[in-house]
Amino acid sequence: MSGPSRACPDRPARAPRSGRADYSRPVPSIERAVTLAFAGKLREAERIAGESSSPEASWLRAYLHNCFGRFDQALELAMDLAQGSADSDLAARSLITAASSLRQTGRHLPAHPLDESAMRLATTDATRAHALIGLAADAAGLGRESSEPIEQAAALAPPGDWRVRVRLAWVRCEQALVAGRARRAATNARDALDRSRAAGARRHEAKSLLFLAFSLREAGDHDWVADMKLAKSIAARIGAAPVAAVAAEALDAPRDGASPASQGR
Repeated sequence: MSGPSRACPDRPARAPRSGRADYSRPVPSIERAVTLAFAGKLREAERIAGESSSPEASWLRAYLHNCFGRFDQALELAMDLAQGSADSDLAARSLITAASSLRQTGRHLPAHPLDESAMRLATTDATRAHALIGLAADAAGLGRESSEPIEQAAALAPPGDWRVRVRLAWVRCEQALVAGRARRAATNARDALDRSRAAGARRHEAKSLLFLAFSLREAGDHDWVADMKLAKSIAARIGAAPVAAVAAEALDAPRDGASPASQGR
């Protein structure tokens, strides 16, 4: 799910030592828009990003296109930015965002080389970690276990970077589901949920609930329905259409509907 996912990879919001991001502090406009996006205030973030033509704002618009479910627009913008940016780390984050667009439309195979290229271009540990998480998500979407990139991402994760930790928990959840370990998947999903709530990140909370619901469903736990309904409610409220749609599909077709692979990390 990171379904999610960072879905949507990028530079982490700064947070105080408590681990909860301070969404009220005054910051420059694009940094503020990124912070709002991570808080799940997607519409406000998009409004601010639309007022700037900077490369960072372009990346944020691509990220938000993914959050809203405009995957073709996200892919086009992210690829254009990756090919035209002189900033290697921004190019890497753009490729990660493009790969997420592909995963969320079921195209895990072509997402793989984008994540590999992002790994080569990345200049920060956070971006390298997100690229590695993408590689693990590509494998999970193809029904394969892939523990090495997860272990490498965990080793690279900057201290206090809640987004890397949430996305790691998402992909660990999905890998556990691929291996038929539903209870372990649920444990990872709960970890993601706790971290998302601690950070005040509403879209990540909804996506974590989505992963938890799928894990509980596979484990035969009837509590999955309540978690799926909550994921749908939160996602619909903030405009995270892909999360809401996957939850709605699962509720309409409890066993044969959508799966976490529908939510590319």
